[in-house]
Amino acid sequence: MLDNPVIITAGRNAVPIKNSMSFDATGANNKAPNAPDNAKKLDDATESSKIDKLRHGKDIMQARTSKKMTRKQLAARLSLKEEVIAGFENNSVLATPANKQILNKIKRCLSIK
Repeated sequence: MLDNPVIITAGRNAVPIKNSMSFDATGANNKAPNAPDNAKKLDDATESSKIDKLRHGKDIMQARTSKKMTRKQLAARLSLKEEVIAGFENNSVLATPANKQILNKIKRCLSIK
């Protein structure tokens, strides 16, 4: 990178290099060049910290144990990984459309309303 003739010439002639990107106090890039005006709204809307979590873990766990099923058995029956079932039971799963579909699949299997 130091062999770049533009950088070498700029350094010798003390020509200021223009930076088109802006940064906030933390050093994070505020806005990428050529980004649409609604980019911040899109970023805020998709931040995982702002997406609600699904809160059906207790119901899933009670229904599963009443049917004398392990997480592994339920996962096998639904063609899912055991960790996915654990995530739903621990209420650590985000309320994304894909996860809502999986939740409905679990609820149907366990006859939860």
